[in-house]
Amino acid sequence: MAFSGSTYRFRAACWCLAVLVLIEILLRGTTFWFNGKYAYTIEMGSRPAQGSRVLYGQEGFGITHYSGFGEIATPYAGGSNNIVVMGNSYAEGLNVNDTDKFVSVAETILRRDGFDVDLRNIGRSGQTIVDQIYLAPYVIEQYHPLIVVIQATVRAFERTAEFVKGDSNQLVISNDGRILVRHQPEPDRDNAVRAIGEFFSILDYGRTRFKQIRSQALKSPGQNPDYAVASVYPVSKDIVMHKVLNKLREAFGSLDLVIVLIPPIPEVHNNRLTEPDFTQYQMIKQDLESIPNVHVVDPSAEFLISFRNHRPPSGFLNTIPGTGHVNAVGHQIIGENLAKILERLIK
Repeated sequence: MAFSGSTYRFRAACWCLAVLVLIEILLRGTTFWFNGKYAYTIEMGSRPAQGSRVLYGQEGFGITHYSGFGEIATPYAGGSNNIVVMGNSYAEGLNVNDTDKFVSVAETILRRDGFDVDLRNIGRSGQTIVDQIYLAPYVIEQYHPLIVVIQATVRAFERTAEFVKGDSNQLVISNDGRILVRHQPEPDRDNAVRAIGEFFSILDYGRTRFKQIRSQALKSPGQNPDYAVASVYPVSKDIVMHKVLNKLREAFGSLDLVIVLIPPIPEVHNNRLTEPDFTQYQMIKQDLESIPNVHVVDPSAEFLISFRNHRPPSGFLNTIPGTGHVNAVGHQIIGENLAKILERLIK
């Protein structure tokens, strides 16, 4: 039986469609799926709206629900006092389920111990210290927090002194040497094209991977024309860091600030544990602790103990062991340490 060219083309198109559908199903079940919609404000940009949820399996595996505009669901709501948690991908914690995130761990412990508080997790991947400085008035007006928790890494603090251009919020130096925050609103991309892209995981995941690959390619100062190190300015990096820390303190007024400082992660090479250099970590920790009403959560000792007990606090089954973001073990350690400090401050 002979087939015409149009029949072959039709069958080829059907096979291609079947493959795309299969890939879509696999992505939704194992790797990435956004089910919901985005909302937009000038201050916060685009964030997942209330009722949205994300399945993320590229590193680890977790389902994250959003209880409000950009706010990640926690086990409890409606407490008499708000504690706002800000931070980057470690706070957003897409790698683990909602109840395993350190914010949820801390809230569960506080409620168990009789503290009627509501931890509001507005962590967002890629957020910087400059973002948190800029968002301080918004957070205070929106949540009227009793305490503000800011999760950060050594790199997050160092990056503020490198004057990375292109971020929505970035540092600039005025002619008189003052360090200022300049805000460039994110564009609102809430349109039909984006809606189609978000419905299909294969398109949304492809866009996400492209952005990750591009950011890795541009992270070197020599390769990125929008990246300028502090040495090009008449201010040293140490002075910039000092001013940034003071600016962070000033942004939140008299509120107690709790800094969750994610320590350097030990690495495993040739089946041997290599402990990292904590020099910069300890320096930043000391600088933070010297600022009034700033309290530091330092889980580094527990992280090392956990590693030595063959329970690495970072890494997942689908990544190299001991690398990448903290896993459920790491979140548990951080959450327990955070709860201890919060209980002391609330009392």
